[in-house]
Amino acid sequence: MREPDILLELPRGPKECLRVSISEFKGREYCDVRIWYIDRDGVTRPGKSGITLRPDAIPAVIEALQAAFASLEVSR
Repeated sequence: MREPDILLELPRGPKECLRVSISEFKGREYCDVRIWYIDRDGVTRPGKSGITLRPDAIPAVIEALQAAFASLEVSR
């Protein structure tokens, strides 16, 4: 199993970030979108909040996020 490729780390305060990464599990690649936190010992760990996507699901999620973004832009 290889180390994940981190594509994005978006801070969510002093002890959390949203991380988008590509990882491998049982020989298959996945996209992981998850909240990571810093524990008491200063170690960054994955939280329970997040999703793991198969590559074939990513285009539909991107389309939905673009629609949400467009909707939010119109309402401003």
